[in-house]
Amino acid sequence: MMWLFLSGGFVSIVAHRNKPDHLLVRSRNMAHLKSLFPNAKHFSLEQADYPHRAVIDRTVVAKMIGDYVLNMKYDNFKNSISESNYFHVCHDVWSMMYEYGIPLRSVK
Repeated sequence: MMWLFLSGGFVSIVAHRNKPDHLLVRSRNMAHLKSLFPNAKHFSLEQADYPHRAVIDRTVVAKMIGDYVLNMKYDNFKNSISESNYFHVCHDVWSMMYEYGIPLRSVK
């Protein structure tokens, strides 16, 4: 479904294959997953692309995202990140997307 870059971390969220009312929330950093979904049952699969995971009810994920948006105070996302390595990764993503958008700047 999506990648979410939030101040507290990065997660990938997809539909659960066997539980239609649940989502599989995956992360490369367990601290990010626990920060965003502290009450979830977390588990790890060392050989997976996203090794840290949680199966979470869709309504819980939607509430977390909605609460995040409603409580957002920053006006610069990158400056809201306290983890140095994560900050640099987000800056790299921003930079790549900036380059992607350069040829699309003209209004047609």
